[in-house]
Amino acid sequence: MDAKDSTRLPSIQHAPLIRFIIEIIHRGLEDAGLSEMRREFESNTGDGLAFGFDPSWLPLVISPFADVLDTLLHRHNTGAGPHIRLRMSIHVGPVPVTPGLPGDGNAAPRSETHRLLDCEAARGWLADAGEDGTPLVVIVSDAVHRAVVLGGYCAVPPSRFTEVQAEVTGKDFAQSAWMYVPSPSGGLLRRPVDPTAPVKRPTGETEGVGGASVLILVWCTVPRLRRAVWRISSRLPTDRADLEAEVVQGVLEGIREVDPPAPGAAERLMRAASGRAWRLACNTVQERLVPDLANVAAVPRALPYEDRHPSPWVVHITPPDRADGLAAPIRFTTSKQRIEGQRLGALAEGMGLRHVVHRARRPGPGRRIGTLSLAPYGSLR
Repeated sequence: MDAKDSTRLPSIQHAPLIRFIIEIIHRGLEDAGLSEMRREFESNTGDGLAFGFDPSWLPLVISPFADVLDTLLHRHNTGAGPHIRLRMSIHVGPVPVTPGLPGDGNAAPRSETHRLLDCEAARGWLADAGEDGTPLVVIVSDAVHRAVVLGGYCAVPPSRFTEVQAEVTGKDFAQSAWMYVPSPSGGLLRRPVDPTAPVKRPTGETEGVGGASVLILVWCTVPRLRRAVWRISSRLPTDRADLEAEVVQGVLEGIREVDPPAPGAAERLMRAASGRAWRLACNTVQERLVPDLANVAAVPRALPYEDRHPSPWVVHITPPDRADGLAAPIRFTTSKQRIEGQRLGALAEGMGLRHVVHRARRPGPGRRIGTLSLAPYGSLR
């Protein structure tokens, strides 16, 4: 983002101006619900602000953020202070993210974003607009327009965008781009638009769908697929890693059958990928664990507990010493549940699962009630 005619202000006003611009941009992001969007390699450009973000936020940056920022600028410009009018450019492409290191965010897409901001089309549109009626113009690259606007992700309809030729004097830069003005006024309302007029394109650029459109389509679809995987795994007992692998396979297969710029391409890709995940989850539910009877039958039978322990046991409880020397016998009563637990414990002992049962019980220390000693029946104590 860049401010119009900021260099005409006295030098002493430049620092307060950029502070206010950064403040109003951050406030616009918060009011638009984008406070959780992580801003990468954010930098002060002197009379504006530049930063990168995850491409999945692209639809919301176009709208509602641009509309909210336009409203905030309108509100500010009604005051007594100097009017602030901004140009905003939006582009997409791979850039390195290396916080704290030289070259963080530096790549061709970042340079192209600045070229879009400085092009004659963006400057001309803001100059033609009314001084009090249009505080913001937005220019988006053709790749963003094809994937986000025509793809149906953006809340702003395609009819609100006008194709222009983005060129910068003295720079080897010429691309087709699209202008969006949240509140057009002045000369913009009288600007003739011929939808059949061809836009001059640089050599090597074609009308076909390039790899960038496919990449943007995948980027915009991934967040929705994450929610689909979470919804499936919360309803059906299926491993999340298996669902994610199935979704990826669905995207790779579905991307061959959809046209990224076509309206509804994202929905078709989403249904194809999530459908594979749902089918996998439903098939997994039908699977049931069954015992391996052949291996169980091959295990030697364990002797009953009574056969391995023919001698009964007796329990003697010695009460702790007391000052008054009084003691009384204690009678224990056992519930059916405890008897069943003892039977199962004996069965686990016979099957060699004593350590498993011990860990499952998680015994803890309790209050000492006496000393327990065990001895074979009839032996000397």
